[in-house]
Amino acid sequence: MTALVWDGFGDLLIGYWADRTGRTNFLKILLTIGAPLCGAAFAALFYFAATEPAERVVVVALLCWACRIGYTLCDVAHNSMLVNISANERGASLSSGLRLIFSAAGTTAVGLAFKSSLSLPTIDTQQSAFAACAAVGGLAYTLTLLAAIRVKDVGLLSRERAGEFRFWPALRTLFATVAYRKLCFLIVLQAGVTSLLMKGLPFLGLHFFRGAAWAGDAIVAVTVAQVAALPVLILFGRRGVTSRTILQTSHALMAASMILLCVSTRNLPGLAWVALVGIGIAQSGMNMTIWAKLALVVRERLMVHDGLHALPVGLFLAILKCAAGFGTGMLAFGLSWGRTFGVDQKAIILIIAVAAPFASSLACIALTRRE
Repeated sequence: MTALVWDGFGDLLIGYWADRTGRTNFLKILLTIGAPLCGAAFAALFYFAATEPAERVVVVALLCWACRIGYTLCDVAHNSMLVNISANERGASLSSGLRLIFSAAGTTAVGLAFKSSLSLPTIDTQQSAFAACAAVGGLAYTLTLLAAIRVKDVGLLSRERAGEFRFWPALRTLFATVAYRKLCFLIVLQAGVTSLLMKGLPFLGLHFFRGAAWAGDAIVAVTVAQVAALPVLILFGRRGVTSRTILQTSHALMAASMILLCVSTRNLPGLAWVALVGIGIAQSGMNMTIWAKLALVVRERLMVHDGLHALPVGLFLAILKCAAGFGTGMLAFGLSWGRTFGVDQKAIILIIAVAAPFASSLACIALTRRE
């Protein structure tokens, strides 16, 4: 939780810094610095973790710190550059959907590398496999983001306007923008509450299904459903279905899936897989539309009228990560307090991981009822 909150504040400050400079190539500079730093530190982290020097703890801590700094630099830069990819809602839905497809592909690759590394017979071979996979992953991360520096027209502030840029007035402007404020409320609910289900899967498996390892198969089911649903949702967007319709339908599906998952805990494990597929489809629609809406709000409203580009993205990322961090803390503290006060852990996990996401999706539907 602390790491996510810290990372979120880093996103906010880097977004402000990027808009404050007024340099049109500043986002590319962030990628040029951040991608090699993150990729190299990530690969080196596993290499040093596989050795036994006396300074191992300090070295690993410093590498984690360097990796997170590089990742934060890239996070603000590439998300800000994505704003300029789309000129309308159809294009924004397409770029957002493609982004999520590639993200899911990367997640699948990480999962396969993780599984294959742990399947090796000895600790030494496992550590070597992790180091090799980390080197490949760090290189792929670095080369992919460095390729993005070829993107043109990143649209930062002019030097003249950047000289007038101030942090607190800019924040007031962002929160005074109704569409942007609504997106921030939505991401708090989605990242902080709706995502509690995914964090609670091991506990659901432990108490109601085949054990905590059930969570691994559940994540695969959700991921596969996401990847399968995204091309269909992109097609809907290209055919004129609005982001609002997709978002509301996705949250309605999420709420229905939560009900089905709750029913499945009554010794009906087959229904759980149906619910997980529904959750994956719902998540793909929720994530695709909110990023598409962010791109449109920044491009069509904040850049044109207020001259803000990277700061809105940095603030959005900060809110997302802080919400995700507090959601993680909510699960941990809830389970801990439940045990302290003698509350049945089954009831606690159903409330936190199922009932709370259900209520969150209903709140998102109400929030997006009017555009």
